[in-house]
Amino acid sequence: IIITTLSTRETIARIIKQLNRLVDVLDARRLRRTQAVWREMILARVPLTDERKVSLLKLLDVHGGKMVALEPGSAVVEFSGDQQTIGEILDRLEGLDMEDLTRSGAVALERVKP
Repeated sequence: IIITTLSTRETIARIIKQLNRLVDVLDARRLRRTQAVWREMILARVPLTDERKVSLLKLLDVHGGKMVALEPGSAVVEFSGDQQTIGEILDRLEGLDMEDLTRSGAVALERVKP
């Protein structure tokens, strides 16, 4: 589980200590943004018209998204990227009258140390 917080070093240290006391926790530690690769994912349902379809396909191409389901009158699309990229994509999807959305939140994988 990834927990993100903006706080003091002391508060973060207390959170880590408390998490490490839990039986099911193997390891809790502080991970800075530069120490990991961070991404978010979204799934969104967008209504399809001829006009929207062209814009949606362009958005998928530009941002490396995927169309994961075609439904009658709509499409479900998937995008992943950093927080800023996801924000930009969401702005574009809102312009396409996005009907529904789910967002993963941050996921991270620690970088290999040299």
